[in-house]
Amino acid sequence: MLQIKNKNYLNNVFFCVALFSAPILAIAPIGIWIPLILGALILLPISQGLITSLKKNVLFKILIIAFFWIFLSILLIVKNLNFLEKFLHFFVLIMAGTILCKDILKTTKLDKIIIVFAISFLLSSFFIIIDLKFSLGLKLWLSKNLDFANFEKFYQLKSWIDFTDFRNQESNLIISYLRSSYDRGATGLIILAFPLCLICYKYKYKILAFIVLITSIALAYLNLNLTIFLNLFVSVPIALFYYHKRNIFKKYFFWILATYSILSPFILGQLEYKNYSYYENSLLEKSFSYSKKYCDSNFYKEIYMYYDNFNIYLKCGVYKNPDYSSLEYNENFNLEKKLDKILIFLTYKMYQITSQKIHRLIIWSYAKEKIMEKPFLGHGFYSSRDMSQEIKQTERGTNYQFIPLHPHNSILQIWLELGIFGIIIFLLFIKILLNKIYNLKTINSLVPTIIVFSFLQIFVTSQIAYGFWQSWWIAIIIINFILYSFLFSSIRTNETQLN
Repeated sequence: MLQIKNKNYLNNVFFCVALFSAPILAIAPIGIWIPLILGALILLPISQGLITSLKKNVLFKILIIAFFWIFLSILLIVKNLNFLEKFLHFFVLIMAGTILCKDILKTTKLDKIIIVFAISFLLSSFFIIIDLKFSLGLKLWLSKNLDFANFEKFYQLKSWIDFTDFRNQESNLIISYLRSSYDRGATGLIILAFPLCLICYKYKYKILAFIVLITSIALAYLNLNLTIFLNLFVSVPIALFYYHKRNIFKKYFFWILATYSILSPFILGQLEYKNYSYYENSLLEKSFSYSKKYCDSNFYKEIYMYYDNFNIYLKCGVYKNPDYSSLEYNENFNLEKKLDKILIFLTYKMYQITSQKIHRLIIWSYAKEKIMEKPFLGHGFYSSRDMSQEIKQTERGTNYQFIPLHPHNSILQIWLELGIFGIIIFLLFIKILLNKIYNLKTINSLVPTIIVFSFLQIFVTSQIAYGFWQSWWIAIIIINFILYSFLFSSIRTNETQLN
């Protein structure tokens, strides 16, 4: 009787995790770790065999080594006991993920839990898609009302702003920040979409799997920022290569990854961080020269490309409205060849985007110099956050820091904070993880391909955005592990039935 009660208890916890994870990720991604921690705390009293299972887990043994090295770096290198709190957050979150990944295999309603997760994912994605498509500002409105500053007490709102009033009063805010406000949430949902789609397919929910896939594509299209673009642009072809040339991939991929990890400070830090103003001026001048040439204007105007009845048009303008009503048509763009128009637009956008993202390269350049100061031991766990707090300004008035909170590259952050020893521990973890993926016994080669794709998505995203120790980012990785635990459970069940 007690065992049945515990099973129901277990199922209900995972129903809650499946129900709330995606909406929190969409609306308040910073809090995505909350359902994981709460779920693990609830399961801890009834979680049996945790220590025994961890002793057999090679990945967890590598994590223990990582924990030990991080702890030593705090005590002996950075010598800031305040960072022990950050380490504790990291440790607790990893342990919570470990408990959930282990106990998910004991649930008796995996099929229903995955339906809840898929529906929760779809509703959350539709919320973002509708908000972006019609520029409603729903998330910004909720953020305004539910911000801590709007509470008299924890349980009492000062005032509730009407949605119509908010749209009228904050129209400029909606235009400027609505799309970027979903960057983290959309990126996280797109990363979770593919394992979720595969699991639905394995559980014979093929229509649901198809809907999840189409929804994730629509979400990526409507919120296509540089992170999502590079995420898919790099991950898709490499995953396809794995699918067609698995033996070659298994032989060389890790060593390519290891080479990149070891040489990344030199590969990514080639600019001179002291010359930020020069790089910015040079790129903006090239961007302006294109605008001046093709827009017949001495004032800077942006170049836009749009499609209509399979024709490609380029226009100049200051604002980009959905109907392009504010843009001016320019005769210089009346080119017969579509390829010419595409090349003009792509060259212009390359200069424009690079001028906006050059700060990232400056960060990496500065990080390389700091890495070279302490290449073996690093500067200590979490030290990059306080490494360069001074706000500087370029000749054009752009405010910047050499390292704003973190280097926006996980490999460089490990190098910077934990040194070569941290990189070696990281590569050991990756090597063991990849071997587990390669050795997965399944008749369908699509399964390990999707897992490799998910690994690439997480790795590529972590190379261009987000801090390595950020709780919300670690939580997304943990949810990926939980989803694949669903999948492994399904594979083991099928193998048992076949035997």
